[in-house]
Amino acid sequence: TLALAVLPGFGTRWLAARLPTFLAAHQGVTINMGTRLEPFDLEAEGFDAAIHHGADNWPNALHLKLFDEALVVVAAPGRLGCSLADLAARPLLQLETRPKAWADWFARQGYHGPLPQGMLFDQFAPMVEAAVHGLGVALVPDFMAEKELTERRLVAWGPPQMGAGGYYLVWPRGRDWYPPLQVFRGWLERRPQVIEKAADSGAAFGA
Repeated sequence: TLALAVLPGFGTRWLAARLPTFLAAHQGVTINMGTRLEPFDLEAEGFDAAIHHGADNWPNALHLKLFDEALVVVAAPGRLGCSLADLAARPLLQLETRPKAWADWFARQGYHGPLPQGMLFDQFAPMVEAAVHGLGVALVPDFMAEKELTERRLVAWGPPQMGAGGYYLVWPRGRDWYPPLQVFRGWLERRPQVIEKAADSGAAFGA
């Protein structure tokens, strides 16, 4: 059994869709998942590993980088406008842990005008739903809106752009030997996005 802590959105939108493949290939491994939003003491809380967003700086842990974050701007059809000024005039949905996300995104596009304050959310999933229902424009990791974009319930403002940080599998140094963790880590290393990242960086692990 592997006790795994995940970010709620990552667990439901990225990992859950891929787990059936893992479980079919490794029928002797069971995964128990819990959700966490912030770094915590893995061993004290009884987790073998966690998947988190940020940098490879989890204390006393080893890291496998899964992929860099890519952010996409999405809204219900007809709600994006035709210019950056149009977009900036829409309600901009906010994640409470990323108060500067919209300002940073607009700055990268060369726009420095005023930005309205939209609804505030503590997770990406309800933000995506709010965008689907026309309550504003969302800036989210691309995998969070993949289903809605495919179904045309959301439309995107251009292609995804590099976000802040990446997604990592982290585990205590003392659990590196644990067979279910080794199997799960090996499976993640063979995922296409992780293989591409390892080829770019030349290394997957860090202290």
